[in-house]
Amino acid sequence: MDKEFLNSIWRIYIKKKVKFENEYRKLPKAVFQSDLNSSNVLIDEELNFSGFIDFNISGTETILNYAICESLYYLNYDDLKILDSIETAEKYDSHFNKAMACIKKHYIFTQEENKAFLTLYNIVAPFRFPNISLFIGAIEKGETQYLDSMLRWIYKELTREDLKL
Repeated sequence: MDKEFLNSIWRIYIKKKVKFENEYRKLPKAVFQSDLNSSNVLIDEELNFSGFIDFNISGTETILNYAICESLYYLNYDDLKILDSIETAEKYDSHFNKAMACIKKHYIFTQEENKAFLTLYNIVAPFRFPNISLFIGAIEKGETQYLDSMLRWIYKELTREDLKL
């Protein structure tokens, strides 16, 4: 493992996070029902949606952060073997773009959200728990042959400039 490369990832992350803290406070927020399932959806006699119930597991979150997190493709073990491939990148991006397109059908992002999107993506996407957990699990199993490609993947997501909202 290249410790200098790991340190550069950390420095980039901290720089972006610190720069972003003031912007984050300006983003629109909403209350999210965090236990969405069929038992918490209300329908009327004509089977039309009429509301949600059971907000005991809910919280306030910026809409943009929620949208990004819900749109990410979470890597699986087989992806580790081809993490640097164009195929994996296309699968990851395709999933993200399709999910964000669905969200944009129902929500119009503000100027602040459009401005903040890329930086928030950069500091959230590479460090979401499902992917990091996969990486840690592989390392704990002694599968260190994937370590360099994992770090390159994290760096790529942290430094991407090609995405738009």
